[in-house]
Amino acid sequence: MAMLKKDKPIYLLDEPFNGLDLESNHVLEILLTLLKERGKTILISSHILDPLLRICDDIHLLKGGKLEQNFSKDNFENVEQALFGELAQKAKAVIERAL
Repeated sequence: MAMLKKDKPIYLLDEPFNGLDLESNHVLEILLTLLKERGKTILISSHILDPLLRICDDIHLLKGGKLEQNFSKDNFENVEQALFGELAQKAKAVIERAL
């Protein structure tokens, strides 16, 4: 994370929340929020959804290397359905067949 100390207009972070304990995760969220407040653009790729829902202005869903859907902060409630809706239906069908 030393790169975050440099004063750059854009930061690109790949899975920055991986392997962090709870305190470090919280500190990273604070740092990213401060950078955002200073007008910095931060691009984050992550499969850890919760911090993204808290700190991002937009979330873009990639599937198969292609941009599939865009979500702005006012419709983040649809992100989980887009990510897990089909999976939930398949899991429910498997469980019902097993019972």
